[in-house]
Amino acid sequence: MTQFTTTERLQKTFSSDYASALKQRVKDNHIDHYFEDNFEIEENGTNVYKLQGVLTRHVVLDAEKSDFENAIALYEGLSGVTPLIASEEAFWMYLTHVEYFDYVKTRWFKKGKEDTTASTIKKRFFYNGSAMDNALSRLWWSVYLTKDDDLEDPYIYTKVILKEGNSDLLQNLSKSRLYRLRDAVHGILKFFSEYDERKDFSAVNRHIVQYFNRYSGVKQLVYMNESFFYATAIQALAFYKAKHKIND
Repeated sequence: MTQFTTTERLQKTFSSDYASALKQRVKDNHIDHYFEDNFEIEENGTNVYKLQGVLTRHVVLDAEKSDFENAIALYEGLSGVTPLIASEEAFWMYLTHVEYFDYVKTRWFKKGKEDTTASTIKKRFFYNGSAMDNALSRLWWSVYLTKDDDLEDPYIYTKVILKEGNSDLLQNLSKSRLYRLRDAVHGILKFFSEYDERKDFSAVNRHIVQYFNRYSGVKQLVYMNESFFYATAIQALAFYKAKHKIND
């Protein structure tokens, strides 16, 4: 059960200018702030402001728990967040630097300075080119794109994408044009919820995503439904097995 530590409040975010200034500091390798207990920010009406109409509740994230558990908690706490807001890097930067600073450090930088570089900070505290690298946005988007309220377990596909050992599936999907197509995500994850061959899992999921990327050159995938993606994933697996002479 999600543990809320506050009542609903207007969510804060960084201004784009302040977010850019923080990114420049890291680019210049000024990263000592990331080893403190708290990240000190210059909070004022210019650097930090409230998102009018966006109500959220702070939740407890525990780095010792699974990504799946933390993703559900975060998603429920940020129930007032829309995909438009969730597409803003400055929003996630505020959360990683202020509200969940300790969680991000504990989850991704267990060895402290030993395994922390400007590059790894940019990857987990910022976007660094992908919302699926950021320590928090990857969790929120994984739930948003996989949750299916029509199923008995609405989070069954979320469990697949965030299952330990499936990180390459998350990365392969997120780097493809499929990841913003909810029917595509659901259909492909339905396939992988039934596929239990761990030996070739990485190669198979990479092949299937690439198969769809090639397929998109001849068919408008945006108009296809979940059943199409599920059936085509099965077809892609058959091609993979034939190519590599794998017998069932």
